[in-house]
Amino acid sequence: MPINAIDKMRVTLQNRSLLAIGEATSAGSVAEILKVIWPVIVLQFALAIWALVDLVRRDNVRYLPKVAWAVIVLFVNIVGPIVYLAFGRGE
Repeated sequence: MPINAIDKMRVTLQNRSLLAIGEATSAGSVAEILKVIWPVIVLQFALAIWALVDLVRRDNVRYLPKVAWAVIVLFVNIVGPIVYLAFGRGE
């Protein structure tokens, strides 16, 4: 049974999409992505460290227990440390 033009186009498009997926996961594109997001990663770690150090040093915190604040700081990326620093710090 001969392959018609539509089937040839379908195979060509499938091969191209597979190639595009392979190119998107290549080492070059990962390096490009890291170039873009590294400042966000650094910001996340800096905020988390600052918030955790502040949390450990403080005697009193507001609204939640220290353990809850620690979980929020560690698991809610970027927003967690900011929320703690803005609202959770005691007097």
